[in-house]
Amino acid sequence: MPEERTTLPIHVFGTSGQVCFEPCGMCYDLADGEKVTVSLDQAQLHGLEVTYWPGGVSVVVTGEFTVYDKNGAKLDELWGG
Repeated sequence: MPEERTTLPIHVFGTSGQVCFEPCGMCYDLADGEKVTVSLDQAQLHGLEVTYWPGGVSVVVTGEFTVYDKNGAKLDELWGG
């Protein structure tokens, strides 16, 4: 039976900044108020690490996940090791 998928919005606090996904190294530049949304298996949430830093956020994800822009368009299908 396939895993149940969940979506997780990722925002940058304050002004513009970056959202970086590790360990794959993919980064997205976001304007003030923008977000990306990540679609992943619910089981992946247990190992998710989110670190906010001045000017951005780093998200450590294991396994396969998909990133969407603020309008819901698919940006990338990524593998987090």
